[in-house]
Amino acid sequence: PMYRQVATEFMDLHDRSGRMKGLGAIHEELRWADSRTYLHWRIRRRMQESGIVRRMMKLVPEMSFAQGKAAVDDLCQGVASAAGASGEDEAVATWLEGHASEVDARVEQERQRATEEQIYRLIASLPTSRRGDVVRDLVGYSRVADMKGFAPGARV
Repeated sequence: PMYRQVATEFMDLHDRSGRMKGLGAIHEELRWADSRTYLHWRIRRRMQESGIVRRMMKLVPEMSFAQGKAAVDDLCQGVASAAGASGEDEAVATWLEGHASEVDARVEQERQRATEEQIYRLIASLPTSRRGDVVRDLVGYSRVADMKGFAPGARV
């Protein structure tokens, strides 16, 4: 009986929130009464973030999930730090839902940045003798497109 009590206490200590927080397995302890609200905002935030990351990955195929998540975290950094640890999930989730135009602008910014990088890689892969000609032709194309009012991505 004594060994059983010691074993039960030992196992119980491994599953306590204080011990788990000390090990870094969890960020904060939850009270049972607040757990439903906490999980609601945590899931709502993660759903919003994952949706934005998936949209970025669709527009920028070479982007990894971690890179997209870093971009979303950067976008929400001010909101998260202003809210503090206890209200961070709610603040970020409601901000992402209420600022769709800013989120769309950041997604577009990431798409444009990736496109520029791709163009630079393509030009760098050309023989040195051809690079100047290609850049000159791109500048000419850009001027013609601007004069005729072509939208980005439209065919000339």
